[in-house]
Amino acid sequence: MMTNTMMDMTLINQPVICSGGVYIDPAAGGWCFGWGVTPEAMITLADGTQKRVDEVKDTDRLMVYDFDNGCIADAPITFFHRMMEEAPVLRVSFSDGTEVGVVGEHGFFDMTDRRFVAVNSADQEKELAGHRFAKLDAGRITEVTLTGIRGDGTTDSYFSPVTEAHFNCFTEGMLSISGFMKGLYNVFELEETALRYNAEKKAADIKVAGEMPVEALAGTVSRELFKRNGAGWFAVSVAKGLTTVEELVKLFGFCAPFFVEAGKEDAG
Repeated sequence: MMTNTMMDMTLINQPVICSGGVYIDPAAGGWCFGWGVTPEAMITLADGTQKRVDEVKDTDRLMVYDFDNGCIADAPITFFHRMMEEAPVLRVSFSDGTEVGVVGEHGFFDMTDRRFVAVNSADQEKELAGHRFAKLDAGRITEVTLTGIRGDGTTDSYFSPVTEAHFNCFTEGMLSISGFMKGLYNVFELEETALRYNAEKKAADIKVAGEMPVEALAGTVSRELFKRNGAGWFAVSVAKGLTTVEELVKLFGFCAPFFVEAGKEDAG
């Protein structure tokens, strides 16, 4: 068990039984997810410095990419899953020598296809080799090509930080997003010539789908946390068939203990 004393973090994160991928926690009676990056992965903080993901604190602000405004920004952490268990690792390699160890599934922003790609199998190497991926370099977005995805033994722990409202962060400089956010990325169309959401089309999507009320998530998310993450637009993901309300309730029911400052907010 990892405690807030051991890791100097706000939350107490408890491991559960699993066999990798998606699995059931017998104690909680709900779904759990074995997704993240290996402990040595370097995460870029708001000030541009890097820290090992296993040393990142709930109170750290991380550098993110703001797709609404088309720029690099920073944000607090809204959710942080830390898992202490043995799990198989996929090693994702890029042309500049960058490597990221992935457990289960992790998304990287593919500049070739202009979307996040969820990496979860070595078999994807044939499909993705040569694709250009977004990387942070000296405060700007550059491109590197994917050169390989291979199995690379096991790890005894893995970590999955998610930033407030943006959800993404930079892992080993690569623009990436947690597997937990599946169904909540690649939702809105980008402009043709910029790495930015098309504001008119995003507004139209939200107008058609409406906004999801916090009550739809069945008490799994506090009203304040829902508001801070601007989660009303999740209705668009549901309308586009990327996820369902039931899947979101199941996901956030599992995530609830790992929300930053969970239990300190209005539960309603």
